[in-house]
Amino acid sequence: MPGLVDKERRLRLAQAEDALVELRRTIRTVTALRKHHRTQTAGTGVAANTRMHALISRHETKQDRVADRYRAARAASLLLDPNGSWQTRLADLGEDDC
Repeated sequence: MPGLVDKERRLRLAQAEDALVELRRTIRTVTALRKHHRTQTAGTGVAANTRMHALISRHETKQDRVADRYRAARAASLLLDPNGSWQTRLADLGEDDC
């Protein structure tokens, strides 16, 4: 089918960019939750600490899923357009980058 590869390439690039935006948002959320935990709930009791740890854990899991989604979209883009100009915008995301 003519044009299918181009449509797939544009879809994967859009998925990667959307995942990157969401990844930034989840990193900010986790950072804010950790800061709140340190300043507000640390030492106030077992129940509050347990709830806060569970909340932080849920957001960290979401962060990992979003990072995996970004990596998959970038890998697909790399197969569809290996020498594209998009590589300057969408860098390889390592485990330590999150």
